[in-house]
This record gives sequence, C-alpha cells and structure tokens, in this order.
Amino acid sequence: MKHEIILINWACIFIMLVGMLMIIFMRKKIDYVPKKFYNLSFYALLISTSLYISKAIFMNIHPSRSFYMIIIYLDWLIITPILINILGAIGMYYDHKNKKLVLSIVFVYLIMTISFITSNNSTGFINGITLLISCVLFIINFWLIWGPLENIASIQGCYEYKLYKMLALFTTIIWIGYPALWGIGPRVLDIIDHKLYIYFRTIIPTIYKLGFIFIALHGVKKVNKIKQH
Repeated sequence: MKHEIILINWACIFIMLVGMLMIIFMRKKIDYVPKKFYNLSFYALLISTSLYISKAIFMNIHPSRSFYMIIIYLDWLIITPILINILGAIGMYYDHKNKKLVLSIVFVYLIMTISFITSNNSTGFINGITLLISCVLFIINFWLIWGPLENIASIQGCYEYKLYKMLALFTTIIWIGYPALWGIGPRVLDIIDHKLYIYFRTIIPTIYKLGFIFIALHGVKKVNKIKQH
C-alpha cells in the first residue's frame, strides 16, 4: 500500500508540474490576463508541489503518519486561501472596495480548518466542540461566498458573474466532498477502506487546485478578450 500511495503522490506532482509549465507558457504568450492571476496560480501550484514532493520523499525514507498529516494540513492552510483570493478578485473584478470581505472568508476558513484539525486529533469534549465550531464556520463560509460576495460579483458584468458562479460552484462541490469523504472513511462510517480513502484524499485536492486555476485563468482570458474587442 505504501508504494501505491507514493506512486499516486508522484503522479499528482507530475500533473502539477505540467500545470506550472502551462502557466509559465500562458503568462508569456497571452496578454489578456492580469499578471496577478498568473502569479497567484503559479505560487499555489509551486507550494503545493513542494509539499507533495516532501511528502513522497519522506514516506519513502521514513514513513510517518504524523509527518504525512502535517503536510496535508499545511496544504489546506496555505493553498486554499490563495484560491479564495483568486475567487475574491474575480468576484470584485472592477470593484475592489470591499477587500475586508475576502479577508473575512480567508479568516473564517483558517479557523474552520484549524478547528477541524484539532477535532481530528483529539477525543472527548475537545473533539466534539471543535467539530461543532468547524461545522458552523463551514456554513458561514458558504454564506459569505454565496451571499455578500456573490452580490458584489453580480454587478461586475455578465461574463464576470458567470465565471464567479462557476468557480464558486466548483469550490462548493469540492468542499462538501471533503467532509463527505471523511464521513464515509474508516474513522466514521467505514464505508470505504483506508487505502481507497487515502487515494481520494490525495487526488481530490489536486483536481481542485488544477481545475480551479485553469477555469479561472481561461475565464479571465475570455472576459478580457471580449472586453477588448
């Protein structure tokens, strides 16, 4: 099982490296996308790839569940806030006055994630209360994305709003998929075995990062191309 997990990690690393090369190529060839979108996307994949490489190498040398989980938690705490910033930049494409709203979404996400991590590594009362906090903040984050931020996105323009909704829906599906996967995993309902759970936990975040980034870049390119013509 260990070798299969390492192989999946390297496959995800390879795919993300290809994604980084595509971003570099696109950044040099296309003038329709503001550089900040390329930069945020590139750094998100660079950091995530570095974390995955560390995980794959360390698992091969000295397998440790604690180190493996730390890398996963760092990926959650660093990469998703970058993607939220991209979502916020598209939601406020022309109106950048309410930057505190995006910071609020990032803050709520970070506290939500830290609460879930605490719950996942504790028992008894601490486990229950931190899980409850995480669930409440999970709902609040969706309200912020589909409430105040969507309202701002709706007045940015037809194409900009359509792109925002596409990214917000993609994020919603993936985010709901995380607790759903945890729920059917070996720690709760035990519907899927540990090996399959690890596979999904490695692959789904990679799909989310790459899918989100390329939907965003292609969408922003389309928006600016239409506006310039």
